[in-house]
Amino acid sequence: MNSILFAALLMLLGTRSALAHCPLCTLGAGGAAALAAYLGIGAAPVGVFVGAFALAIGLWTAKLIRKRLVRGQDNILGAASFASVVLPVSPLMGQYSPLYVPWMGDYGRTFLIDNFLVGAVVGAAVLYAAPFLSKWLGRIRGNKMFPFQGMIITLVTLLLASATLELSL
Repeated sequence: MNSILFAALLMLLGTRSALAHCPLCTLGAGGAAALAAYLGIGAAPVGVFVGAFALAIGLWTAKLIRKRLVRGQDNILGAASFASVVLPVSPLMGQYSPLYVPWMGDYGRTFLIDNFLVGAVVGAAVLYAAPFLSKWLGRIRGNKMFPFQGMIITLVTLLLASATLELSL
């Protein structure tokens, strides 16, 4: 986890300005994942913050590339960043939960789901949706934003998602 924080810090220092998710949000997601793993929290909540961190780094880096070669280039690079961070870490976390599907087969079927991978996908989805949620909240309030609204909404939604996964898996 220390190498993730160090890489994020190097990226923060090497850029002129934040063009996607802000560097504070990106470092906050990475720091929260490192702290959660250190405190012994389950793999799913750690996955939420690692997935959010990986996607944020990818979207942030994608905005640095000025030339658009492909439609959806930012999303493609975000997904590549997500995959390159989450997939190698997933086998190391090693926490699985059973998922029973009663309508498959005569007696039902049980699948093992990777808690870290589920958490990472949920975290990336929450991070991707947070700016839309912030804009929607701003529109409801008459186009008024409170200080640090985007960062607060992102952090609160990630915390809610990780708490939900911790209590349910």
